[in-house]
Amino acid sequence: MTPQLTISSIKEYYQKIFIKDRNFKYTDKVIKTGILDCNDPILKSIAFLITENYGNAKDAYNANARDTNKELYCTFLQEWIDYMKYFYTYGGKCEAKKKLWMKYISEPWAQIETEFHDNSWCTIITDGFDNSFQSELVPNNCNDHGTISPIIPLSVCFSIFSFVLICIFLYKFTPMESWIKGYIGKKKKSWQDINNEGKEELSENSLYNLNEHIQHDIDHITYHLRRN
Repeated sequence: MTPQLTISSIKEYYQKIFIKDRNFKYTDKVIKTGILDCNDPILKSIAFLITENYGNAKDAYNANARDTNKELYCTFLQEWIDYMKYFYTYGGKCEAKKKLWMKYISEPWAQIETEFHDNSWCTIITDGFDNSFQSELVPNNCNDHGTISPIIPLSVCFSIFSFVLICIFLYKFTPMESWIKGYIGKKKKSWQDINNEGKEELSENSLYNLNEHIQHDIDHITYHLRRN
């Protein structure tokens, strides 16, 4: 009679595949596929994890010949790979990532299975895409080349540069310097009033040090801007 599965027993099957507390044992079986040439760190990590989890599942499957539920190792592994494929390729709607998946995962998979010498215990499918991902969630850079337009970083840099330039211009050629000092003076007076009214959370020494520190920073900024 087949033992009845419980939540705890299913968890044990799952944990034997996806072990996270030890070093990888099967990196040598995936390195030969050329995965190190992949420039995508996420896909590279997925390739190593698929190989490692496959080895873990195979070991667990063969560890107990009397286990009538050991097909769960293959089921869990296949579902996990399907999810990784869906996650990485946006359900197959990102052409650039689909090509990378096929090149570094699907096409070399037969070679990886050969490295384990026996794949009769489980038939893993790494290709096939259901194209069910929502189109509006697919990034615009999911094209045939998978590149991001340089316009975005250039525009960001230009905006930052413009902001800094405007700040320097306002500081040097407008009454901003006197306004800042006046603002700091008001803040200093406010702190002193609070202290005089019995707010004991800040001591006179801490207020004095704070005022001195603020004044020093303002003088330091003013000095360097005038030199420029």
